[in-house]
Amino acid sequence: MAASAPAAPGAQQPSASLCTGPDPAAALGDDASCVICLEYFTDPVTIECGHTFCRSCLSRYMKQQDLTISCPRCRHRFGQSGLRPNTELSAVAQAFRQIRMEASARPQRSCCEGHSQVKRSSVCPVCWEPQNDQCHNGGSEEDGSEEYKPHLLKCLAALQAALEEVLKEKVQQEERDGCCRTQFRRQRLRIELEFEGLQRFLKEEEQFLLSRLQLEEEKTLKTIQCNVAKLEERSSRLRKLIQEIEENYRQLGGDLLQASRTLLNRCKVVDVQKTEAEYLEPEKEIHHFHQQHMDLQKAVADFKEWRWARRHAVDVTLAPETAHPYLILSEDWKSVRDGDTKQDLPPTNDRFDHYTVVLGCERFSSGRHYWEVEVGHKSDWGVGVCSELARRKGRIILLPEAGYWIVRLRDGDNYSALTSSTTQINPKPVPRAVGVFLDYEAGKVSFYNAENKSHLYTFHDTFTQVLRPLFSPGVVDKGKNSGALRIRMVTSW
Repeated sequence: MAASAPAAPGAQQPSASLCTGPDPAAALGDDASCVICLEYFTDPVTIECGHTFCRSCLSRYMKQQDLTISCPRCRHRFGQSGLRPNTELSAVAQAFRQIRMEASARPQRSCCEGHSQVKRSSVCPVCWEPQNDQCHNGGSEEDGSEEYKPHLLKCLAALQAALEEVLKEKVQQEERDGCCRTQFRRQRLRIELEFEGLQRFLKEEEQFLLSRLQLEEEKTLKTIQCNVAKLEERSSRLRKLIQEIEENYRQLGGDLLQASRTLLNRCKVVDVQKTEAEYLEPEKEIHHFHQQHMDLQKAVADFKEWRWARRHAVDVTLAPETAHPYLILSEDWKSVRDGDTKQDLPPTNDRFDHYTVVLGCERFSSGRHYWEVEVGHKSDWGVGVCSELARRKGRIILLPEAGYWIVRLRDGDNYSALTSSTTQINPKPVPRAVGVFLDYEAGKVSFYNAENKSHLYTFHDTFTQVLRPLFSPGVVDKGKNSGALRIRMVTSW
């Protein structure tokens, strides 16, 4: 028997006595139907478990769920971010929908004369369409199936097109798989090389300090031993002279007067010719090495703290509704610069109107968060965090007590943390990118030179309000500070 046309979802099926086996077109029609509305798919979406539903049906279903959302068919839990449009199945459903519309447009009647040998019903058991005057009148089942061949060919074409799309997407995914593997391999190699370099540096620094310390130790001990030898020689001469004087004293007489005078003169000579011992100060050398060791310890501690902070990297974007009218934001909301011309922007309570400042879209009320800002060779900039409720209009005080925690650069070389007494910072080398780390519960905002991983400054406070990232590119200053601040991508490894 020729394949029958697909049945509309929810339509009455023929009895088992009228069928010689499962109908593939009808089964395919079921696969193109939503189990929620029992109609052909409209804007179908596929969830994580692989089942597909109409987008609108699934949206209504999700609104009726509590905190956890599970698949209506298999009860597998899924999230709203796991919805993927299914364009191939949408094309198939549209083809079946067109077939049903064309079939329903024919005039209907109460029976199917073309198959009068079967018990009359509202559905023709051969074609599964509503009975009408044109339904296989007087013909065989094979003759009646001819008119559905164009529809099946159309459906077949849609399926072939869908298959081509699937194969094309498969090739793209395979190419992406290879690209991702290459990127991860390069990143793994970069991390290994970075830590090998760090370990090599630490080992070389250790060997350098230990060798210097050993040389100083040998030099000091050699000098001390030389001094001991000189002092031993002098003490030997003194003991000999003392012995002679004692003997002369006991035997002193008229004939020994001249000998006594000679001994006294020798004593004066010995007193004048004191041993010139080298007196070094090893304590100063040891203190010097201790200071070098402490500097190395601080560098390692800064690096460890920076690496730990970087594990909490977040993706930060700029909030245009907060930007000062002079500021120009990039299309991706990742960079900002001073345009030196006031833009005609709608005034809002969120917008800064005096300082060239823009906030980030992200709001933090707990947890740890890290991001990096490329400052390049700019001579004027400021980065940090700001309280959601801090004043933004007029000349405001950019200090912690007013809800601002900022590190800034002025005049090309004046780095400072904006505290009540302005804390000067002397970074070496100067940063070309700055990392900002917010630890909300610990009440800390830390700043790092993201290039050499050194610590710049840390604010200590108690946070009770929502905090947001803050960025200020400064003013153009006749083109001297025209560069942009740019938020750069940070990986958590």
